[in-house]
Amino acid sequence: MSEARDVPNGALPLSLELVNSFRPAKVFHDFVQHDCQVTSVDYDDRGELLVTASNDETIQLYNCRTGRHIKSLYSKKYGVHLARFTHRASAIIYASTKEDDTIRYHSLHDNKYLQVVSLEMSPVDDTFLSGAVDDAVRFWDLRSPEAQGQLRVRGHPVVAYDPTGAVFAIALNERNVVLLYDVRKFDCDPFLTITIDDTAALSQISMPPRIPVITSLSFNQSGQFVLVGTAGDVHYIVDSFSGKLVYRLVGHKPG
Repeated sequence: MSEARDVPNGALPLSLELVNSFRPAKVFHDFVQHDCQVTSVDYDDRGELLVTASNDETIQLYNCRTGRHIKSLYSKKYGVHLARFTHRASAIIYASTKEDDTIRYHSLHDNKYLQVVSLEMSPVDDTFLSGAVDDAVRFWDLRSPEAQGQLRVRGHPVVAYDPTGAVFAIALNERNVVLLYDVRKFDCDPFLTITIDDTAALSQISMPPRIPVITSLSFNQSGQFVLVGTAGDVHYIVDSFSGKLVYRLVGHKPG
């Protein structure tokens, strides 16, 4: 706290030393079976609540301010993955993992039958994107049980919104590309195609060189850079303005 008082408005400068000093304040052992794993986490808009999904088919809700577990929800019949808050802390959406492969909005709307591999809420309203193994990206509005739009794409898509909610990105593994779209022109061609060409480095590992499977996309706060996460031992940062590959991140082991 003394450091915070030494800077304007009580702001605490972020530094490597500060981050390295962080330690867990509380560890929860009791709500996920010991032989299972948490597969996704998400915070509500105010950063007060945390929801997790795990492969023991439970959803856990925590209060980040008090450090307390609030409740357990169960999805034994359908499974659960990619749990995400909507813009109301009382509602979440999540992807089923078995039975009927639906996206579930807990629990105000009917379900849509999809096998979802990527799910992303808009940062500005009650719309969201889903990417499915039927090679389709769908645009949804929580006020309607039907998809508001659909894009047919080749390759299991991974989706993300930029911070303004005006642009969304789709990564396609079959083509090693990130496509950028204008939300207002959902059914039009992408306004920018970013090709991830890592041939020089990857050809030293295998021939032909193959980029590891893309598993996630995330914009930075300015919307200029996109982190492209993979299932391998390399991630990428691309520039959403210029379309260039900026950095390749190495030095970690794949999950």
